[in-house]
Amino acid sequence: MRVSPKTIQALTLFVPKKDVRPYLLNINFELQLERTILTATNGHVLLSICIDEPNEKEDTFKIPPGSFPKSEIDYEVTRGEDGKVYVTNGLMKAEVPQDEYRYPDFRRVIPSKPADEIKHKSYDPEYLMLFKKASKLLGGSQYPVIHPNDIVDIGLAIVVGVQMPLRMTNDKGVNVYTNNVSPAWLEVPQKQPAKVVENVEHKEAA
Repeated sequence: MRVSPKTIQALTLFVPKKDVRPYLLNINFELQLERTILTATNGHVLLSICIDEPNEKEDTFKIPPGSFPKSEIDYEVTRGEDGKVYVTNGLMKAEVPQDEYRYPDFRRVIPSKPADEIKHKSYDPEYLMLFKKASKLLGGSQYPVIHPNDIVDIGLAIVVGVQMPLRMTNDKGVNVYTNNVSPAWLEVPQKQPAKVVENVEHKEAA
């Protein structure tokens, strides 16, 4: 399958530079018989792009952005007869090793219906700017629009975006918004805390 450099550049905006979850450091490729869906997320925002071109067979794999050299011509992404994934750009062909980590199910993240009610939400403007940059690369609308169900619209039918609203946290008795938490839809199960025996303060007898 062929992928344009601007598509990769747009998706790369949503891939974190560092993350304790190694599967997020990639662009996910889901090959269907009639189309390919490319997805990237940093855990707070997600971008999914559909390429309406047929594939010979269904497949799924991950490719880190660094596997795509700077280019003005399309990349060719293939699964070889040896079972390995390759990125070809002109005369350059490189293997992309795969690991055992499974990419998150993006379908659980993307809302399938409008919001039941309109609620007040706050969003990180820096993350929202990623959609504006992606829109410029992909030829979308000038300004992204966030719908009540957290879908981000950049005016392209082949592109779906999602932005997680900021959560409220209590800081010294004051409620403030923060994004320094793991979003609910990508949280990693934590170990159960060890049992803590409460300290009992014994007052001295008078």
